[in-house]
Amino acid sequence: MSKRAPKKFKQWRSTPKEMEVVCDAIYAVCNERKTRKTTNRHVFYRLSSKHIVPKTDHSVDEEWIVNGKPVKPGYGTYSGSDLVERMIKEMRKDGRLPWEWITDTTRSRTSTGGGTLDMADRIRGTGGYYLDHWPDQPVYVEVWTGESSIEQVISEATTPRDVGVTSTRGFSSLSLLREAALDVEREAAGREVIIIWVDDCDPSARTALEHLIRDLRSHCPDVFSEENCQFIKVAVTDEMLANKSVTYKGRTYPLQTRPTKTEDNPHYNEELDSEDSIEVDALPVNVLNGLLADAIEEVIDHDAWAATDEREAEERAAWRQSIEVQRQWLIDEGWIPTSEDDDDDQD
Repeated sequence: MSKRAPKKFKQWRSTPKEMEVVCDAIYAVCNERKTRKTTNRHVFYRLSSKHIVPKTDHSVDEEWIVNGKPVKPGYGTYSGSDLVERMIKEMRKDGRLPWEWITDTTRSRTSTGGGTLDMADRIRGTGGYYLDHWPDQPVYVEVWTGESSIEQVISEATTPRDVGVTSTRGFSSLSLLREAALDVEREAAGREVIIIWVDDCDPSARTALEHLIRDLRSHCPDVFSEENCQFIKVAVTDEMLANKSVTYKGRTYPLQTRPTKTEDNPHYNEELDSEDSIEVDALPVNVLNGLLADAIEEVIDHDAWAATDEREAEERAAWRQSIEVQRQWLIDEGWIPTSEDDDDDQD
């Protein structure tokens, strides 16, 4: 069993030439798949199996094999996975590695709107056929959350309004942010963008939102500029933390707090953060969905929404009438038996 290195140890660092070897290997692994779709984790395991990067970090008993050469015992080194992730990030940003070659399968997102163009729903003439209401709206809205645990919980507020949800699971990945930024740019089509944010109220959540805004703006600066995009946090807000409660529809609900981690917390800022924190899971489900629904309804143009409803009803009725005419023709031609024919067959 290897021992952990003491806090103070001589850090082994790669030379530029050695880093070039790592970058070349990363590119080769990503390029060897026909689909050119892979993950950071896959690249790390492929490089560690080739002894190009270490499998772990800070071992003082085992001899490292880094870039094909041994590193003296007692020297520390970067975690192999951290090293690969850091170099992939740099290579994507400076254009040495195409963005689309790395994918993130641990986080999910859905875009706002879409409606249904399913022909089966049209033929059946059921209520399953509905129009996308959002192209007629003056703004484009999505809900983002840092907590994957509530993604399904808040669907009660988002699904009926056809609003997309993105779960970043804390600090988002570069793959998700770039994909999301381009999606929003396409769907918004020049309209104002509103991102409704739901997350904990603690140093990590505050910092994650700052990084989120910064990275989205780096991909699509015009779409996510201060003039064109609003980031609205509906829960957990600083006011809720200060009051240790949330008031909704005249009723006040106490919220459970927890001590904020201050030691060895790189995100903690004494001037910005409180001694207590509140997790979004502490909010009652009905209150969370209510706050979210109210925030969405507040930015909807209800006249435009009603006009789309009316057009949707007309199209659904027209499809039903058309299908009925075709059905009657098939009956007249003998292609579909009538109910009387069915009764004769039974006799």
